[in-house]
Amino acid sequence: MKLPSIPFSVLAASFAVLAPFASAQTYSVSNGPMAIPASGTGGGGIWATALPPNSSASSVTLPSGAATIASLTFTGLAHSWVGDVHFVLEDPNGGKHNVITRLGFTGTGAGSSSDFNAANTITISDAGAPFPGTLPNPIAAGTYAPHFGTAGGLWPTGNLGITNDPLSAIPVVPGGTYTLRVYDWVSGDVGALASWSIQGAEVVAACNIDFDDASGSAAGVPSPAYAGAGVAGVWNAISPSPSNAPLVDLSGFATSMTISGLAGPFTFDNAGTSGDDAALLDDVADPSPSSSYTINGVPSGTYEVIVYAWAPDNRTGFLTDVTISGGVAGTQTCGGATWSGSHVEGVTFVRDTTVVTGGSITIAVATNTGFASVNGLQLRRTSGSIDPSTYCVSALSVNGCTPVMSFSGTPSVAASSGFTVAMINADGLRTGGMFYGFGPASIPFGSGSATLCTTAPRKRLLNPLGATSGTTGACDGALSVDLLAFIAANPSTLGAPFVAGDTLYLQGWNRDNGNGSKNIATSNGLRVTFQP
Repeated sequence: MKLPSIPFSVLAASFAVLAPFASAQTYSVSNGPMAIPASGTGGGGIWATALPPNSSASSVTLPSGAATIASLTFTGLAHSWVGDVHFVLEDPNGGKHNVITRLGFTGTGAGSSSDFNAANTITISDAGAPFPGTLPNPIAAGTYAPHFGTAGGLWPTGNLGITNDPLSAIPVVPGGTYTLRVYDWVSGDVGALASWSIQGAEVVAACNIDFDDASGSAAGVPSPAYAGAGVAGVWNAISPSPSNAPLVDLSGFATSMTISGLAGPFTFDNAGTSGDDAALLDDVADPSPSSSYTINGVPSGTYEVIVYAWAPDNRTGFLTDVTISGGVAGTQTCGGATWSGSHVEGVTFVRDTTVVTGGSITIAVATNTGFASVNGLQLRRTSGSIDPSTYCVSALSVNGCTPVMSFSGTPSVAASSGFTVAMINADGLRTGGMFYGFGPASIPFGSGSATLCTTAPRKRLLNPLGATSGTTGACDGALSVDLLAFIAANPSTLGAPFVAGDTLYLQGWNRDNGNGSKNIATSNGLRVTFQP
């Protein structure tokens, strides 16, 4: 990608469901506090037809290894009339899922007058018990199943884009942003939520590798607390000539990955290094004059790869060339200086980013001067996968619409069409547009509800502006652009030409008279990482 003259940071990050590793650990992400409703005392909606205004919203981002959504926990939840309150979880693709729908409400009236008490933590899980038919006051602390309503108060699944789903059916987007929206259907009572969280299983797409000559004087591997130039965690002790050697992740869990390669062992007790630094650097794989290592079973995604290539015996005289398959930096030379007390890029290690689509990464090493050396590797997925995902928070329009970004197709740099980005659920028949930038953001825009979800510089995708489809007064408006066709028609557009691994951050907007954000409503953001 050709960088614009204005400095910016290209952050490669987009996510989709992963090919799972063999073992997992748990995660928990949380946010809060929030008032219920966001302002006023609620009301103003028409049951199952028009949502109340002034909904409360709070977002969390799942870790890049998230594999399941197992539970939601509400801590410090207080409200003086539980039948007023409606909890909805919005996934990064814009899907909305009922979590708790107006306890005790049967289609008329105001539902149960019981309270949520801040002292009673409420957890929602598919394995939980149903809320009791006769509700205690206050609602008891405990683990409950999702509640979609009772009798005439059962939410018609799909109405207003909100569906009745078990948590297990909610799409899991690793690294994606999930938003809790709380609606208060009846005026007169208010509440608050101190914090809320999502829990689930997580796989860690990262591993640390030390090429360890077990017979040498510098035998041993770094401790799990040692990060080197990357991330701390368990280090795999791998012989210099592994053949499909299995790898564990940073927590010691088994993964789908193996490593193979061919090199000779060498150790040298460098007087300047000690402890974990010596364990990593003082024994090496010697691939002279050239060789390669291949890591197989790698789930698709964007990876940071760190290669340690420092000669402990001849620090200034021996240099090694390192090339990572598909890496954006190409061949890099490492070595040429003594140990300074800490890792220095280009001296003890090189770093590169690559997009994996075929399940493997190959690291080629060759002698530049003297002999080649490879001390170890660190591999860390930075984007979960290369599929697009949403982030940031949509603005609620004056008409109560929540525009969201969506997509269809594959963002392949080899294609000139076939990847459409769209803003949906927007106000119908409104002037609107779409733009992209090179980094994520969350910048309040004016005094209204709008948020800018991309950093500057930004480039319009519609010029002249377009108009949403749909119906005046309804939230059925949509606006779309074939991103690949736009790039093909505008080869000098900002940042072009693009290559696999480049990431754009896109957002849509439409006119919204009366909105304090300069009369516009904005969608959430969409990350798009280009594929080969």
